[in-house]
Amino acid sequence: MEIVCKKCGAKLVVPDDRITKGSQVQGECPRCKTRITLDTERPEEQAPEDFFYQEGIMLALILESAKESLQAIEKKVGQMGFMPICPLSAKEAIFRLCSHQFDLVVLSDGFDGASLSRSSVVEYLNSLPMRSRRRMVVAYIADAFKTGDAMEAYCLSADLVVKRSDLEKLEGILTHCLAEKKRNYAAFFDAMAEGGREL
Repeated sequence: MEIVCKKCGAKLVVPDDRITKGSQVQGECPRCKTRITLDTERPEEQAPEDFFYQEGIMLALILESAKESLQAIEKKVGQMGFMPICPLSAKEAIFRLCSHQFDLVVLSDGFDGASLSRSSVVEYLNSLPMRSRRRMVVAYIADAFKTGDAMEAYCLSADLVVKRSDLEKLEGILTHCLAEKKRNYAAFFDAMAEGGREL
């Protein structure tokens, strides 16, 4: 069986006779030392299908592993007028980010088995050019955060950090953050449009 490290892309070959069906196998990537977990109980992931969205629809990428939290976030984001997209893996999330311009990205600590500090999604978001990032709001969720901590958000190159226990208030928190970002960039977007420069 071939396993691909989600962080560095290294391909590892594990003999099929060394993997027991219905079990979970853990190891370390020899290249980047990322912890790799192979769950043989779950069906193999299929490559995500590409979707085409109507122009003008606000897209939200929701990256949460806990089913209850995912449903709560999806509902609140939907009530705000966003179309929520909920990939099941970091690989699919990055595919979506490569394919579409999202207005909102909500990523929980522990999504797809990775902490925020080791997340390939965070790494990808941080590599995006500023012209893409200034058009999206990036919010991270973790137990350790203090909701709205601007310094923590700045250190993570995010727009917002949210304590997991504050998910009930997420709609109001996100609405405030979106309005603040729009207000902060209004003069910049006006000046760019006035100068005839593409945004």
